[in-house]
Amino acid sequence: MLRIDGPVEWERLARAWSTLLAENPNLTARIAEDDGEPVQSFPHWTIPLGDPTDLEDTPAPEQAFRADAAAEAARPFRLDREPILRIRGFRLAPDDHRLLVTMHEVLLDGWGATILFQRMGVLYRDDASAPDPHRRRRYERFLDRRTDELRGPEMARARDHWRQELGGELPILDLPSPGPRRPPPSYRGRIVERALSGDRYADLRRTCRATGCTPFMVVLAGYALALGYYADTDDVIVGAPIANRDGPDRIDVPTFTLNMLPLRIDMPPGRPVAEHLRHVRNKVADAYSTAGYPFGWMLQNSHPTRRSGRTPVSQTMLNMLTYPAGAIDVDGAHWSFTELDTGFTKYDCTLYVQQHGPDAYLLQLAYQLDVLTDELAEALLDSVLAAIEAMTADGALSISTVDLLPAAHRLALTEVTHGEQK
Repeated sequence: MLRIDGPVEWERLARAWSTLLAENPNLTARIAEDDGEPVQSFPHWTIPLGDPTDLEDTPAPEQAFRADAAAEAARPFRLDREPILRIRGFRLAPDDHRLLVTMHEVLLDGWGATILFQRMGVLYRDDASAPDPHRRRRYERFLDRRTDELRGPEMARARDHWRQELGGELPILDLPSPGPRRPPPSYRGRIVERALSGDRYADLRRTCRATGCTPFMVVLAGYALALGYYADTDDVIVGAPIANRDGPDRIDVPTFTLNMLPLRIDMPPGRPVAEHLRHVRNKVADAYSTAGYPFGWMLQNSHPTRRSGRTPVSQTMLNMLTYPAGAIDVDGAHWSFTELDTGFTKYDCTLYVQQHGPDAYLLQLAYQLDVLTDELAEALLDSVLAAIEAMTADGALSISTVDLLPAAHRLALTEVTHGEQK
C-alpha cells in the first residue's frame, strides 16, 4: 500500500504510474505454459490507474479501505488470463489517499516494491511523461546476468551443500494444534507482538559483539529453541528469506530476487548455549555463501515428502529483512509504502523482527488460526523472548536447562500446586 498524506493531483499520479510501467514492462507480464514449462512474455497487459474510490463519506473510511484490501488479497490470480498486478486508488479524506497494489508474489518482493514506489514519487514530482530508456532494459540485463550466474561453477558447490542439508527424512514441525489438520488449510491468521527493549536489547547487542553473531543469528538461535520446546523436538528447519540484492546489477531492479534459505538447526540436549550459538552462526554463514541457489532447485534435488496442508521443507519462517528507506516527500505530501496485514499467513507461524526505534526490536508472530490458539501463540512468543535472553546470559548453560515456561503458565502451575486453581 502506498499512502499519500497531503495534496495529490490524481491525473498526474496516473501519468506517473503509466510511465513507471513503461520503465518496468516486466510488471505487465503474462505467464503461461509452453510444453509444460512456464513462459513469461512482456509487455502484455495494460494496467491503468483509474479514478479513486471515494470513502470520505462512509462512517469508517479506514475500516472500509481495509475491508476492500482484504477482499483483494483473497481474490486469486489467473496468471495466463489477467494481469498479475492490480492497482486501485482510494480517497479517505481530502489529504489522505491510498494506492492499493495487489500482486502475485512471483512478480515482486518487498524490496522491489519499496524502490518501485520511491521511483513513482520521482516521476510524479517531475511529471515525467517518457520512460528512462536505461531503466526500461534493466530487467532484461538482470535476466542475462542471472542466467550466467546459474550456469556458473559456484552453483555446483551450492547444489552439494543443499543436498547435504536437506538429504534424508526432513523433520516436521508439529506444534500443539487446537484440533486435527483438515486440508486444505484456510491460511487465515492473526498477529501477536512483543517488544525486545531495554536491558534485553543491550544484552543482545553485547552478545553479538562478543560472539561474532549478527542479531539475526541470536534471534534464530532463540526461536529454534522455543520451537523445539513446544514441538518436543531437537531438530527444526526455519525458513529465512534473503533479499539477494548484493550487487549493483540487482539492487534497484523492481522484480523478485528474494530466495528462501531452509536453516536446519539441531539441538542435542547437552549442548551449551555458547556452542548452540556457534552452531547457528555456522549454519547461517554456510547458507548465505550459497544463497544464490534457487529454492525450487533445492526442492527438486531433495524430493521432500509433501504432506497435505503443510508447506514443503519448513513450516515456519523467521523474517528480519531490512528494506531500503520507504518514504518520500513530494510537493507538500508525504508518501510512505507499507505491506498490509491481510489476515492470511502462509506458514504455520512466522516471526517478523524489525528495528523499533534506536534501542528496541519489535517481534511479531503471525500464526494460522487452524494451527495455533491465541493463548499458545502468546506463550510461544513469550518463550522466544526467554530463549533470546538465555542466549545472552550464561554461555556454559545447557540448552536443555533453559527455562522457557512463560510467566503466566508458571503462575497457573503455582496456583495448582497450592490448591488454588479456579
